[in-house]
Amino acid sequence: MYNPTNEMTSWECRRLWQILKLRYADIEPYDLDALQGYIAIECAESCRKSETPRYTIPRRKDDSLCYKMNPDGGIVKAYLKIDCPGQWNGREAVSFNSDGFIGFCGWADTVNSQPIYRAWCR
Repeated sequence: MYNPTNEMTSWECRRLWQILKLRYADIEPYDLDALQGYIAIECAESCRKSETPRYTIPRRKDDSLCYKMNPDGGIVKAYLKIDCPGQWNGREAVSFNSDGFIGFCGWADTVNSQPIYRAWCR
């Protein structure tokens, strides 16, 4: 399903979640940290290749990742954010909404969303 040479869509990312049968109950803070790290790597690589502007993870953890844990395990909701230095701060890269919807950089066009999608697949 994942081919890094093709453009992906948010639908494909959500479909991967379904295929792998993942649930919010499966997600722990270290998983969110890993996803945030993959986002940083993919954004840096995309910028290095001049595919996208420079996107960064906000330096303060409170500005880059917020989540609410379920007392029974897993997350209730979580939001991972990125910055585009000199242009804007704190836009959502990936959101795990409390209603179960997973959002992917709704602000981005097809090209600028690709590093986020690639990070998700990793």
